[in-house]
Amino acid sequence: MYGLNGGGYYHVSEKVMANTISKILIWMVAGLLITFGVAFSIMTNPVMAMTVSRSYLLLIIAQFGVVIAMSGMVKKISVQTAKILFVVYSALTGATLSLLMMFFTTASIIYALIITVVIFSVMAIYGYTTKEDLSKFGNLLRVGIIALIILSLVNMFLRTAAIYWIVSYLGVLIFIGFIGYDMNMIKNNIIIMANGDEELIERFSVFGALMLYLDFINLFIYILRIVGLRNDD
Repeated sequence: MYGLNGGGYYHVSEKVMANTISKILIWMVAGLLITFGVAFSIMTNPVMAMTVSRSYLLLIIAQFGVVIAMSGMVKKISVQTAKILFVVYSALTGATLSLLMMFFTTASIIYALIITVVIFSVMAIYGYTTKEDLSKFGNLLRVGIIALIILSLVNMFLRTAAIYWIVSYLGVLIFIGFIGYDMNMIKNNIIIMANGDEELIERFSVFGALMLYLDFINLFIYILRIVGLRNDD
């Protein structure tokens, strides 16, 4: 595998690529285990659930704060700090996600999780193995995110079933696209950094994990909205 470096090309060994991708996936899976571990713990503990419910806004603000801090210091933050922030973010997401999951049956949550794992795996493999440069789809996906946010905000006031389902299906399509896109970008970035700073590559492993983690969580949420059976049904 080769990447362009200044006036020439440099070799990127399959071992370097495989090791970096492995680190990214390990961190992503670790983050997901923390998230769902925290979520199910809160769901089964009424006292914790009540505490999280009362602190929901603060938890959301904390989530945004951690992501902004990580994104804004991508080149300055130490590897250890990046890892700590990722773990904290995963736990915070588990707390906020638990409130959504409480509305659905455990069986439908597991069903949605299985579907998410299958779709994520297929799209991640596609994004990694394809010879096509998927960066051209970046603007389209970002426009989709903006449309998704606007529709979600509108439906906070209108509360119509039609917009709810449009947002749910649109969200699934957008994050399916983002999984392939992000994995493709991760692979390309590894090539760019391959003969560069080892610490930068290590740090990127955490940020790459965060990208895929966010894709997984968002895809899961929208799939759950579609296939989830509510506890009061």
